[in-house]
Amino acid sequence: MKRVVLVRPSYSGVYKLFKDKSRTPIVPPIGLGYIASVLRGGTYDGDSIRKGEASKYDPIIIDNEILKLESGKLADLIIEYQPIMVGISAATTSFFEALEIAKAIKERSNIYTCLGGTHATSLGEGALKEGEYFDCLIQYEGEYTLLELLEALENKSDLKKVSGLIYREDDKVVINNLRPLIPDLDRLPLQAYDLLDMSKYVPHPTQYKVLPNYPLVIQRGCPYNCAFCDAWAVHGRQIRHRSVDNVMKELTLLKEKYNAKGVYFQDSTFLINKVYIKELLNRMIDEKLNLTWACNTRVNTVDREILDLMKKAGCWMVVYGIESGNQKSLD
Repeated sequence: MKRVVLVRPSYSGVYKLFKDKSRTPIVPPIGLGYIASVLRGGTYDGDSIRKGEASKYDPIIIDNEILKLESGKLADLIIEYQPIMVGISAATTSFFEALEIAKAIKERSNIYTCLGGTHATSLGEGALKEGEYFDCLIQYEGEYTLLELLEALENKSDLKKVSGLIYREDDKVVINNLRPLIPDLDRLPLQAYDLLDMSKYVPHPTQYKVLPNYPLVIQRGCPYNCAFCDAWAVHGRQIRHRSVDNVMKELTLLKEKYNAKGVYFQDSTFLINKVYIKELLNRMIDEKLNLTWACNTRVNTVDREILDLMKKAGCWMVVYGIESGNQKSLD
């Protein structure tokens, strides 16, 4: 099988002013986990849907927040795997490390390099122009764009047909049509937890009550315009959520295989659909998951009834996004 290396650069430089470095959080790279699962044979988004088909690709996830290798040594490690492509996911805070990694790879090989993540989505063409060592970038949800890109490169077909891609062609930057957001999140296989050493991940002390504690995302999209958040820019305005059965499958996996005692629902607004959340919470209660968990939401989405149910289902903390304490500034 053809190997594809997926890399998360280290982001702990953001916390370099912390006196106590032990408080630096390390959580699994959720996006890369989903991409790896799709590459291993997940369903195909669009008109042609593949289910259960053996994959041609063997993804490897390298989390440099765990390894903390300098870019040259990391590039050497990547090249040892002899991949046909390296995909690097970066936020703005880790973009320059991502660029250093891509530079080190190009200095040692001609491996195709692809940038993804929130920085690529937010800046688009500008990120590729600034990221001179990347051959292309993927905007928005990248699971099926990367799969289609790999197949296009292998078949030497026209990259212009790969929706969601921005790439270099000679001296030009070509911007393709955007890919529609994934309408049914249950099409995605569960993230490839087995490609990670889950014992290495410990969130920030403010985000858990018991360990092991792992993050997960059960919804994508947000209709709000909070000044401090770009969740809507990455996942769109339309709210899409995984089925309750699908979420319960992941929660059970985390508990039974990875000994989870707690989870953190990282959705930007957990209570955006109360009917859906009530169904999930009742299942968690009925099936006696006994997980201690926390979530994020807005102050205008809570009421006494839902808070009581959340507490009964194991919730110990709700993190509220607050733009201002002044109504005039909000208006």
